[in-house]
Amino acid sequence: MAQLCDLNGWQAPIYETVVGLWAADPDSHSERAGNFGASCRRLRIDHESFDVRFRQLIDCNTREELCEKIVGIALAMQAKGIGINYDTLFDDLKFYGNGGVDRVRTNWAQAYWGERSEIE
Repeated sequence: MAQLCDLNGWQAPIYETVVGLWAADPDSHSERAGNFGASCRRLRIDHESFDVRFRQLIDCNTREELCEKIVGIALAMQAKGIGINYDTLFDDLKFYGNGGVDRVRTNWAQAYWGERSEIE
């Protein structure tokens, strides 16, 4: 990982999160999965109580806090065979701390609470 980023820089939590999750289950990557909100929606199908956890996820104020919450959720997705688009997740995490917080929150929320026919 040291070849990809400065381990003391702002990108380190992004690489740690995305690369670590992808390495844990390389088969979980899906380019068709949509953003992380869409993958959360698929997890919610089995767990209606997940709405509270999703609200906590999009309420994170820092990229580091968001990365911490993503890990547990992504591991649950991997266990259920739910695809995650790691490329999109990586990009969203980069934008989250660089003035793109509202954009990422809105995109994830729209994918999570949007029309069922869009996701399923």
